[in-house]
Amino acid sequence: MAKRIINQVTYYGGKESRIEGVGKFLLTIGILGLIACIVMSGFATKEGSYDYWGENGLSPIWLIFGIFLLIQGIINNTFLSATSEVIRLLKKQNGLNYAGEISKPEEDHEFKCSECGFVLYNDENICPGCKAVFEENNHEQ
Repeated sequence: MAKRIINQVTYYGGKESRIEGVGKFLLTIGILGLIACIVMSGFATKEGSYDYWGENGLSPIWLIFGIFLLIQGIINNTFLSATSEVIRLLKKQNGLNYAGEISKPEEDHEFKCSECGFVLYNDENICPGCKAVFEENNHEQ
């Protein structure tokens, strides 16, 4: 049997990728800002001696500012990722090429008894709730 070469085109660049990149950058800045604020809160509580870092505890003002930076990074990353997703969807709808991938929901299967609605586990043949007997491999989607 002959082997075939498959040509798969991957697109990169475009505004959608740049917007998503800015979101990731802002999230990174938020994480680094939190780390820097934790370090600064230790130095802010030091009283004269360089031997003991943060001997009186951590400064809550620096910690609050660091948490604020982290939250801002998370929010910016979420909104910018969603914006790039909208651009991808609009480009796809109009038949244009787009960079990146459109997100898809995760799939999960849950089997329930058709009589009582009891959730079934491990391919059970008898419902633990109403004791109904199931036919083998009769799983409806």
